[in-house]
Amino acid sequence: MLGIRRNSLSYKTAILYIVLTVLITSIFNFIIWENQSDLITRNQQLISESQSLRFKQMFVKQRDLIKDKNDPASYKKIAEAAAQEGVNEMIVFTESGLPLYYRGPNRMPAPDAEEKLIINRAIAKSELEDKEFFHDIHIKDRLINLYIPLTLNNGEVIVAKFPLQIKSLEAEKNVLLRLCLLVTFIVIILQFIFAMFLRKIVIIPISKLEKITHEVSKGDFNQSIDIKQEDEIGLLANAFKEMMLSLVRIREEAKGANPLTGLPGNNVIVKKIEEMIHARLEFAVIYGDLDNFKAYNDKYGFSKGDDAILYTRDCFLDAAKRFGDFTTFVGHEGGDDFVIVTSYTTWEACCKGITSSFDSDVKQFYNETDAKTGFIESLDRQGRRMRFPLMSISLAVASNHYRPIADHREVVSIAAEMKKYVKKMDGSAYAIDKRTN
Repeated sequence: MLGIRRNSLSYKTAILYIVLTVLITSIFNFIIWENQSDLITRNQQLISESQSLRFKQMFVKQRDLIKDKNDPASYKKIAEAAAQEGVNEMIVFTESGLPLYYRGPNRMPAPDAEEKLIINRAIAKSELEDKEFFHDIHIKDRLINLYIPLTLNNGEVIVAKFPLQIKSLEAEKNVLLRLCLLVTFIVIILQFIFAMFLRKIVIIPISKLEKITHEVSKGDFNQSIDIKQEDEIGLLANAFKEMMLSLVRIREEAKGANPLTGLPGNNVIVKKIEEMIHARLEFAVIYGDLDNFKAYNDKYGFSKGDDAILYTRDCFLDAAKRFGDFTTFVGHEGGDDFVIVTSYTTWEACCKGITSSFDSDVKQFYNETDAKTGFIESLDRQGRRMRFPLMSISLAVASNHYRPIADHREVVSIAAEMKKYVKKMDGSAYAIDKRTN
């Protein structure tokens, strides 16, 4: 339908609107038609009743002139008066239903059983209910048969029948039909306007977001979102825009991420330190690496070594989450070298958290014998067999709290000096550079 996909929201909305429009107009027109039809019919009945009263009065005035009920001349004046009223047909029946007089364009019709029953009913209503006339309504034939009973001076009862054509009913029905068509047209126009409004503020923006999402899923982050609405759709567009910016940032960071740990690499670490410097924040950079890691790697293999690195990553992340603040950042330079950039007020808590967490379960990476003795035998860098303690972690901290730092390279230089100092300590340890110059 108009090139719209069957499973699209536009297609479903269009079908829903068509169904609703048909349903609403049908119900509305049905109610109008039924109510107005009843009113029109009732109005015609009132008109015929008014006409019936005049015929009844004419009939009563002529009663004294009717000496013989079988004399046609007795009814001629009444028939002529009725013709002046627009009623060109008149039949007079006896009480038993036999025709006495007929004036009209056709031959005198023979009464059937149904008409005799109506004649008796008209007489009964006149005598018992004091009804001056009786209406037999035929809407389909646009006809109201008027029956007027009259008791003659000699006590006999005759019944005059006047077929009253409902002349204006068809015209009024046509007016009603035009009214229903007008209502239908107005409802369709209003539904169409509302549908276009809904399409503009909902369907089109969602379609735009769907297309942009499809392009972003293919890696194209250069999409622009021109949805400027203050409603929920606008909020969704703004959230989507923020998500795209975050995805771009994550993608850029992921370019330098470590493939093993998934943490940001050197480029992102440097960028973070420079941001802290330019923001003139008081910060601390914690550089950590594992002691005796090479010996462990040589004995247990690279796979076990990767497990130890992942364990170290988790220790850094856990400490950053528990003791860091909104500035805290965790990176991985490579190998067993990790970095935390955080505010000066949180550096020591982070260091304590890392060393405590690391030492608490590092023995899991050793066999029972090595874990029990507290050392392993392996070759040093010169190829000599030596005993090496279990792995520990050394943390070297550089900060601009004690002296200004203008460049990330100064941080790296300070951390390298502090690392040599911390490596000389037994077990897991940390130290911060407190020099003022």
